[in-house]
Amino acid sequence: MGVNVSVNTIDRSLFLERRNGNQHQANIWPGGAGLSDALLDPYWSSHGIRITHDGCEAGRVEKTRALSRSDCALDTLRVCYDDTALYNCGRCEKCLRTLMALRICGALGRARTFPNGLSLADVHRLIVPRHVRHRYDELTAAARQAGDEAVLRAVQAAMGQQFSLAHSAAVLKQTLRDGALAGPLRSLLRAARGFRGAHQGATP
Repeated sequence: MGVNVSVNTIDRSLFLERRNGNQHQANIWPGGAGLSDALLDPYWSSHGIRITHDGCEAGRVEKTRALSRSDCALDTLRVCYDDTALYNCGRCEKCLRTLMALRICGALGRARTFPNGLSLADVHRLIVPRHVRHRYDELTAAARQAGDEAVLRAVQAAMGQQFSLAHSAAVLKQTLRDGALAGPLRSLLRAARGFRGAHQGATP
């Protein structure tokens, strides 16, 4: 018993050439969490259902620009990863990324579902997950085109492309918390606290 596997290279090449550089089609989902892939998902279709990707022709900033034309959309916009009673926490990676896109599109002041607006200091402290780094490449290009130097510097700092003391401190903090030295350092701190407690409790 064997399996006959063939790759339809003609279909794929036509798909890749639909847009110059294939910037959007190839970047729908790079595979970080394995949830969706614009090239493969149509092959899950059957005779009873057809699976397609909608909106592949536009990136996130372009979609934000289109969304910002609607006050109703802005008044109900929710993107937050966190389980919060508010629409958005305004501080997580996705909230900050969306706020920067809104600022680039000139709609930040009309987006009222974010409690505290945009803090670029928080952006400097971001450690961008690998599976969304392509979103920051898009923000970099959009900020440069819009002439927003503050957002451009913040994005480059978050990506580690420009030195930022706040970003370096965040990386060091994460390394100490989650890195290979985290366990030994915690053990050393516990031992130091125990020694100090024993020393303070000892009678002369």
